[in-house]
Amino acid sequence: MINKKGIWFLTLFSLILVLSVYYITMPSELLLMNSIKQNEDKNSVEKTDDVMQLKFNSYIFSDEVNEQILEEVIYTICLSIKDNYNVEEVVIEVENKEITKKMLKTIE
Repeated sequence: MINKKGIWFLTLFSLILVLSVYYITMPSELLLMNSIKQNEDKNSVEKTDDVMQLKFNSYIFSDEVNEQILEEVIYTICLSIKDNYNVEEVVIEVENKEITKKMLKTIE
């Protein structure tokens, strides 16, 4: 017989499973575009043959004093670009200052 704890466990497990499947099947460009659209007024994307240049405002910084972007943010952006575009390099600029440059072939 199923008790209240069992029902709650099954309900929460089902919810976690459904959300996990939704997240996994969600197109990665939605994740990238979502982070870009948050501050759309000063953001831009320029793509040349092998380089994608992303320009952000200072809201992307995790630490504005040291001008640092979380490595997880850089990694996620680069993975999304690697999966969706045919470029070899990603350059991230903030307020016309180059913050980081990543070669996509080095990102797994």
